[in-house]
Amino acid sequence: MPPCAGTHSDVVPHLTIGQDTAKPVLSHAAETVSAHLPINATVDGVRLIAGTPDVSPWRTVREFPLGTHP
Repeated sequence: MPPCAGTHSDVVPHLTIGQDTAKPVLSHAAETVSAHLPINATVDGVRLIAGTPDVSPWRTVREFPLGTHP
């Protein structure tokens, strides 16, 4: 099955570094991370993590292995 059940024609893997915080904090994060890009790596799985720091602890919801399908 394609990612997002085929809802989107192009799925671009990404990592959210910051969200819902003051613009100066996000700008600083962007500058700091940009100095280390691009990142070249082989990824064999991803982990879905959910939660919020003020409501519930972050927890692994599911792990997804990547690679060839049987």
